[in-house]
Amino acid sequence: MTNAQNNTLDSGSVQAMPAAVRQAVYGMCASLAIGLAFNVYQFVTVADSAGLTDVLLTGLFVLVSVAIYWQIAQRRNWARIAYLLLTVASYGLGALDPMGMSKVDVIGLVLTAPIDIFVVVRLFGPTATHWFLPKPLQ
Repeated sequence: MTNAQNNTLDSGSVQAMPAAVRQAVYGMCASLAIGLAFNVYQFVTVADSAGLTDVLLTGLFVLVSVAIYWQIAQRRNWARIAYLLLTVASYGLGALDPMGMSKVDVIGLVLTAPIDIFVVVRLFGPTATHWFLPKPLQ
C-alpha cells in the first residue's frame, strides 16, 4: 500500500483519544473518588450529617459527574465546559464560607484542588482543544 493510500485510510478512521484527555478523565475519576471517600467518612463519623437528603444529593452528584466524564470521553465540548463551570462553582461555594469548613473538608480540598487544576489544564490544552473541535463532514 502506498503512503497516499495509507493517509486516506487513516484520515477516515476514528481518532484516538489524546493522552491529555485520557489523563484528565483519570484525574476527574481520582478527584471524585477522593471527594466521595471524604463524604462517606463524614457521613459515618458525624451522626447528624448523614441525612437522607445528603445521601441523595451525593448520589445525584456522582451520577451527574460520571455522565459528564463519559461525555468528555465521547468528544463532547459542552461537557468539557460544564466540567469547568461546575469545578469553578464548587470552589466558589467553598470560598463563600471558608471558616465554616471542617478539618476534613480542608484536607479534602488540599488533596483534590491540585488534581482539579491538572484536569482543567489538560482539558483546555492545545492537544485536547484540537480533539474537541467539531469533526469534519465526510
